[in-house]
Amino acid sequence: MNNEELISSTIFWKKHPEIGYYYYNEEYDKLILLRMNNFPEEPLFTLINGLTSQIWKINRLDGIWKGINPSIIMES
Repeated sequence: MNNEELISSTIFWKKHPEIGYYYYNEEYDKLILLRMNNFPEEPLFTLINGLTSQIWKINRLDGIWKGINPSIIMES
């Protein structure tokens, strides 16, 4: 699943148990990571797609992602 397909799918993110600024999902024994960055110096999020080894910088989540609420994911 490439990043375009990933963005249009429903993903249920879990907060990483050890790294507070990472969220993850396991798919087909591979990790998909969503990292919160040091915004505004960097893009808001980085998507690390373990299915294809692609990395994608994301500045907004609203309007492009199903299954995720940006206000919930930003809670600590």
